[in-house]
Amino acid sequence: MALGGVVSVHSTVVDDGYLTIQPSGTAEWGIQNIYIPAGVECEIYRTDGTTDILLFTITDTLQFAQPINPTNAIYFKVKNISGASTTLGYDGKISTV
Repeated sequence: MALGGVVSVHSTVVDDGYLTIQPSGTAEWGIQNIYIPAGVECEIYRTDGTTDILLFTITDTLQFAQPINPTNAIYFKVKNISGASTTLGYDGKISTV
């Protein structure tokens, strides 16, 4: 992956499952959008893998004015709490490799 390249994922997530937004190695991403179908309830967490911080409970796509910056050590999880499987996604750019 090259500096400035796009990271983009769509994934099916079961109820009570997570979409993890975590680069590998020393990479850092600038995530601009988290895609959640309208009406699907999700929770957004910031985590270090041990301690989760609940940031939002939302039911629609989340577009950030300033990107969030996951690393391998501190990253984000989107938890599907809708009661059924759904497709979630995110996109952004690679800010550090």
